[in-house]
Amino acid sequence: MNRCAAVTSALLFSFFVLSPASAQTLPAPNLSLAQTSSDEFDWGFTTGFDYVTGKYGAKCALASASLSCNSTGTTVFEIPASAMLQIQRLRLGVTVPYVYIEGPGHFSGNMGIPVIVAPATTDPKRRSGLGDITLDSAFILHREDILLPRIEIAGAIKLPSAGVGLGTGKTDFSAGVNLYRMLAPNLTAFGSLSYQWVGDNNTIKLYSGAHATAGADFKFFSLGLGGIFDYRQSAWSGASDYFTFDPYITWRMSGGLGISLYTMIGLTHSSPSQGIGARLTL
Repeated sequence: MNRCAAVTSALLFSFFVLSPASAQTLPAPNLSLAQTSSDEFDWGFTTGFDYVTGKYGAKCALASASLSCNSTGTTVFEIPASAMLQIQRLRLGVTVPYVYIEGPGHFSGNMGIPVIVAPATTDPKRRSGLGDITLDSAFILHREDILLPRIEIAGAIKLPSAGVGLGTGKTDFSAGVNLYRMLAPNLTAFGSLSYQWVGDNNTIKLYSGAHATAGADFKFFSLGLGGIFDYRQSAWSGASDYFTFDPYITWRMSGGLGISLYTMIGLTHSSPSQGIGARLTL
């Protein structure tokens, strides 16, 4: 399941002077990508929590780097606050997370894919504080029609704002494309393909790589059911690719308020052992 969360949207000042339109988000469990709305103007706010624990393949990675590591796993608890503003075809976003970590691993918020890397010491210490801030954007190239799906180009920047032991201290970048296609009146398929340029951690060399998602969302009255496959190429030498399946349920209430609950199924050793999360969306 996915660890931490981090991502969606910006310019908070708008929220205090304007009443909300029905802000839309991609029905992904970690809500790391906001779906650009069909409206000319839209905004939204998301918060919640992510609880994830596991070894994340760090033992293999450290062995290949001639470092030692005990078998202790790392637990991450994160509270992200995200905001989104859309004007016509352009969406802008920002995510500011609070992160608590217990265990030997370092946390590197990686544009929606948390990466855990173990330090040279195996001391299972605790630390907490501000995590890495993420800025993201998307632009609608083509609105969905009878032939083509909705096509967006998207990008994100992860700023090195996290404290010691909570991030890599490097700036990361991502660029890619998002696709949305309505298959039936209540069934939507979605996916993304991007490439992430990742800065090295002082402990171990991190690799840039491709990131892809694919999923579907089914709406039944005010409920939404769905799942998403989340894949990223290996982030370090000796570790397997990150690959999870994340089922979720959403409940859209009156006034544009929504609640999402998700869990995650790790399909490789670099995926977390277990995790749950929730999102409150306005």
